[in-house]
Amino acid sequence: MKRILLFVHYNAYNKLSDHVIYTLEKLKPFFVKIVFISNSILKNEDKERIKHLSDKIIQRENKGFEFGAWKYAIIEEGWEELKKYDSLILMNDTCFGPLFDLSNLFNEMERKDCDFWEITNHKKLIEKRQLRVIPKHLQSYFFSFNKNVFLSNVFKKFWEKVKYHKDIQKVIHKYDTKLTKILTRKGFKYKSFFNSSDYNYKIADISLFYTRLIIKNKVPFVKVKSFIIDSSPQKIIELISSKTTYPVSLIEKHFNENFPPNISFRINNKLLITREKEESIKSNLKIAMHLHCYYVDLLETYIEKIEKSNIDLYITTDTKEKKKEIQRKLSGKEYSFILKDILVFKNIGRDILPFLKISEYLKKYDIIGHFHTKKHHML
Repeated sequence: MKRILLFVHYNAYNKLSDHVIYTLEKLKPFFVKIVFISNSILKNEDKERIKHLSDKIIQRENKGFEFGAWKYAIIEEGWEELKKYDSLILMNDTCFGPLFDLSNLFNEMERKDCDFWEITNHKKLIEKRQLRVIPKHLQSYFFSFNKNVFLSNVFKKFWEKVKYHKDIQKVIHKYDTKLTKILTRKGFKYKSFFNSSDYNYKIADISLFYTRLIIKNKVPFVKVKSFIIDSSPQKIIELISSKTTYPVSLIEKHFNENFPPNISFRINNKLLITREKEESIKSNLKIAMHLHCYYVDLLETYIEKIEKSNIDLYITTDTKEKKKEIQRKLSGKEYSFILKDILVFKNIGRDILPFLKISEYLKKYDIIGHFHTKKHHML
């Protein structure tokens, strides 16, 4: 089977996450050609990292999102070039994986009586508020089309009509949810590796909201967004760690580098596990603590916990009056920690916004502790 992969990458911070490299490494043995399309800027060192994992690198603006990128790459390749292949696969980097050996996926799906397939599907959904129906469709993070489909007139016309929309919802509504229906109307048959219709759940997108079920059914990819939505993302990480050989550190690293603390803190395990002596830790690691002190009367409770620690302390509060009171409480006493600054921010975003506001101060540290005074959440 001669397969070609058009793989779309996007990162708002123009980074290339390690989990993308891992995905490409595992995909490479299954494809004759891999085209890597980046909708964000790639640094030269990142291009070097993927050079051996792709046959062609395209860098473009994020116009039309992944459907715009796939259209661009299809035009770039040309229909005559695509005739060389038996299978065309469109994929993006919105998932972690593969969690399981991809041989099982390809062996199973390419034996099925179908013309195109995906890993998961989306149930039919009636949106009463918007007065519209989202049809049952294959989800577009891993689309596989046989030659009879991708060389057909209906397939070509679909991509000719794809526009470079700036609104992601338009792309989802006009292309993501419609392509399956357009192809089936012309008589093409499809299958899904994981069939959501087999499960009687009201939620239409099982792959996003029932990640544990996805993993237990040995679906090879899990959506990045599912870790944000899930109330206990660490439980998903633990399940992946126990059921697969996927390096979960790639998940934690991606969130730590690309998402704000209110999201990444829920996903990452912030405990430092070390067997080194305490003296070694003090000398080698630069540690800072941020304390958002809304309730100044609780300040001493926190200070007692860190007064013998060799760390840098940054305190934020919401009024100048509270700042003066904090200064008064801390003056005339000796502590092992160094009080670096006391900063005042308006009470917007509670403790998270002040934490983000002082990120420039904190980025030089190896370990950062983030705390805030709460009447019902004492240390």
